[in-house]
Amino acid sequence: MLSADVKADIAVVLTVGLGLMWLWAGVAKLRHPLDPQRLRTLLPLPVPVLAVAAGALPIVELGLGVLLLTRTHVVVTAWFSALLLVTFAGVQVAALVRASLTPTGSSAAVQAVAGCGCFGRAAAPVDTVPVLAAPADLTRAGSHVARALVLAAVAVAITLPCPYCVG
Repeated sequence: MLSADVKADIAVVLTVGLGLMWLWAGVAKLRHPLDPQRLRTLLPLPVPVLAVAAGALPIVELGLGVLLLTRTHVVVTAWFSALLLVTFAGVQVAALVRASLTPTGSSAAVQAVAGCGCFGRAAAPVDTVPVLAAPADLTRAGSHVARALVLAAVAVAITLPCPYCVG
């Protein structure tokens, strides 16, 4: 059984790691903004709505990172992080399901998930030629979904008894 001190140390490491991840993602999106047209491949919403989301997302990510690193309202911030990460995974899974149901859009949707631009520039522009997705794109897309879910689990783990939380 782990001592309370070891559990607290693990919670700090997880909190700092998640906070740094959010800062990295936010800064990367500020440096290389998400293209609303590319996001349309993932989310079938109007481009103006996606443009607002693409502009707000880096600010939200930076805010989450700062709150986690300063250990302010850790539990609420970690739960919001988990919710956002599960939402990201859900959007990616939905895009992959839509891709499997519409062969003419499968390549573009899978490429959009595989090269999401979460931590920097998105992969090459989405191919609009109606071809089936390459196995490598499917593997990368699946790894993005898995990464989002693992990070969500980390965020939830942070909320477990939190001896050092400020808020």
